[in-house]
Amino acid sequence: MKAMEQAAAKTADKPKQVAVKKEPGLDVKVFGTLGKIGQCPRNVNDVYSLGTTLQHYIESRYLELASLNQWPDKDLCKDLAEKQLEGKRQVDVLRLANLNQLLIYFYDNGGPIIEDPVPEQETRMIMPFFNRIMINFEKHIHAVLMSAIKGKTPSGNLEACVNGVLISTYSAISDLYQDTTMQNAFMELADVTRQFA
Repeated sequence: MKAMEQAAAKTADKPKQVAVKKEPGLDVKVFGTLGKIGQCPRNVNDVYSLGTTLQHYIESRYLELASLNQWPDKDLCKDLAEKQLEGKRQVDVLRLANLNQLLIYFYDNGGPIIEDPVPEQETRMIMPFFNRIMINFEKHIHAVLMSAIKGKTPSGNLEACVNGVLISTYSAISDLYQDTTMQNAFMELADVTRQFA
């Protein structure tokens, strides 16, 4: 545990910047950024909220790609954005089912305080790793989209590449947690991504 705390402190000291290169011949601001995510998830609903945020980010990137003059497959990107919207709806179904389970537990047990499965101290320890995973997610999505624009990634493979990045991100974040309910929630997000592929 001490080694993990030292690694967390060392990682936390490094600057968290996303370097995005300007591409010649492309719009100056090619893609929007994910922005800062306040904290890593402490409960299952936080996991689902993160999933919705990442799907919204990908949906927006597909729509930006469709709007570029250099991109010939505009209809494909609009279809892929629509799939992300369907995925967000499915995550909302999972989120509501989880909230219903919490309410049932709350009322069946006389209204106890429901603690988050991940304590605040553990959250502080894994936050630097979580931030690094989020930065890498954004860099990888950007790289996949730029590769597609340059013709290095065929447009037919775009969805598989983006979904691969998203699924590996869920898996990497899941590995940060010891709580199985949190791990299972991330795997459910990965399953939703696979379902709408």
